[in-house]
Amino acid sequence: MKNLIFLLTFSSIFFLACNSDSNSKKASNDIPDDKLWAIFMSDFKNVIGKNDLQGVVKLIDFPLDGNFFTTNTGEGLSKNGVLKNYAKIIGNDVRQRVIAAKSDEWSERKVTSQQEAKSLGIPVGETVKVLNLNFVFDEGTDSQTESAQIFYFAKVDGDYKWCAMMILG
Repeated sequence: MKNLIFLLTFSSIFFLACNSDSNSKKASNDIPDDKLWAIFMSDFKNVIGKNDLQGVVKLIDFPLDGNFFTTNTGEGLSKNGVLKNYAKIIGNDVRQRVIAAKSDEWSERKVTSQQEAKSLGIPVGETVKVLNLNFVFDEGTDSQTESAQIFYFAKVDGDYKWCAMMILG
């Protein structure tokens, strides 16, 4: 009889533990997409503003893809790669621009080609949110140069993540 009571108690605890985990996942999936995005963006700007490397890492879908992140294995940056290169990826100018990004610097679109999906590390048909930061250096001089740093964010496993970044120019 003691074994039966132990077995029932253990089974009940296991059942409750499994259900509470699935309920918490379901609860995050019940959050409207625009609110989920607002929460993510607030978190992203907060960790970028604080230069909280570990916080930034938690918001990335690894490997972090991009046109200058490719390693010798053909993959994007790993967690260690981001930590090692963070100052190059998120310099002071970029950090300030991310925090102060205006609505006209944001866009949203669906990924339609397999090539683009592969370069961003997300499936075809996924919607990406894009932050396009344009930079002009030595403006008005003969040595004026322009570049853009483009951040790509997408929903991964029910939560928004930073999935890729491109540098142009």
